[in-house]
Amino acid sequence: MTVNESITAPGYSPVTVDKAEIIYSSTAETQSFVIENTSNTMVFFKVQTTAADSYAVVPNMAFLVPKQSQNVHVTRAKQSGQPSSLRVGTIIVSDGSAADMDSVLIQWAEAKAALKARDGKDGEDSVDIKTSAPMMYIHRINVGENKSFNWFGKKG
Repeated sequence: MTVNESITAPGYSPVTVDKAEIIYSSTAETQSFVIENTSNTMVFFKVQTTAADSYAVVPNMAFLVPKQSQNVHVTRAKQSGQPSSLRVGTIIVSDGSAADMDSVLIQWAEAKAALKARDGKDGEDSVDIKTSAPMMYIHRINVGENKSFNWFGKKG
């Protein structure tokens, strides 16, 4: 799907993400979510966080063949106290291009630039982008901390 086609495309994403929110408590330093490829084509996903020094994401990028799922583990590196989010960006790739990670990362960057240009964020709506850039699909997961637990694990 090209950028031009995506403007009128239905709100379809080739993957599902099983959580819209991750909540940490004093007893849970690692949380997980599942990404599943629901399409009939290979997809590439990459997870980015708004607080890169606060969370470690493993794996932070991977290929998924059709109907495959992947557990993603998010470990809190430090307690920032600031709300943040994870963004799961997904593009559809051809089976042959999966062997060339550099090529796929270029496609991912082009898709991200096209998404920004389409949304008109950061004044980039006039950026000249390739009309053949892959369509990027975004899932957002909010990350927060459960403040209602004290050190004894009881709600306060």
